[in-house]
Amino acid sequence: MSADVSSKPKGSLPIPMAPGESNECYRVIRTLGEGAFGEVLLIVKNKHPDMAVAMKKMQITTEANTKNIRKEFLIQQKLSEEGHDNFIRAIGMRTENGFHFLFLEYADGGELFDKIEPDHGMPTAIAQFYFKQLIEGLKYIHDCDFVHRDIKPENLLLTASR
Repeated sequence: MSADVSSKPKGSLPIPMAPGESNECYRVIRTLGEGAFGEVLLIVKNKHPDMAVAMKKMQITTEANTKNIRKEFLIQQKLSEEGHDNFIRAIGMRTENGFHFLFLEYADGGELFDKIEPDHGMPTAIAQFYFKQLIEGLKYIHDCDFVHRDIKPENLLLTASR
């Protein structure tokens, strides 16, 4: 898997950057989330609208910011080479118009945080199911000599099948 981590590929179209925007190839469907890093948008190919991708859009602020974003992408790319069922795969990265764009596998089930009922939690069997998957994913990244330093329900993404 290779990706251009420095600039817009020659002859490519500008990336659409907001819900409803599109170009000849891609269309932004909606915003999936926002945070201090930027925002995550759901995009689809116009020719294959059933194939969705999450696009993490991060503004370039400093050289240190760019270095950290590239480091994050290279780690995700390395972990995506072999892959694991409990790890979101990196697809590619592009930089243009003052933004870094990180393209990731789309987790259509949302965040674990949204499945936890305030003041009630969730049934034990469901919590154990998710915890087992979390441990399997962490074992995979640890076996690849990486450590996740921000484990929380907001960062645990799910597929709709469960």
